Amino acid sequence: MSRTRVYEWHKRFTSDRLSTVDDPRSGRPRSARTGKMPAGVAQEFRRDRRQSIDDVATLLGISHGSVHPFSTMI
Repeated sequence: MSRTRVYEWHKRFTSDRLSTVDDPRSGRPRSARTGKMPAGVAQEFRRDRRQSIDDVATLLGISHGSVHPFSTMI
């Protein structure tokens, strides 16, 4: 653990804070994944199971990383 983090926690606990959980932040979430499979990905893999992840990503106009987690679910 870094010295900076220790000082930050010390400051929080001396001001009567009881939890180490960070406060909620505004803005975009770190991950946009919702856990639901996009319908187009499932449809493309069912249409032709021999397609590569890159083929499906290019066809649908989304990134390789967006398709990959769902490729094993079919």
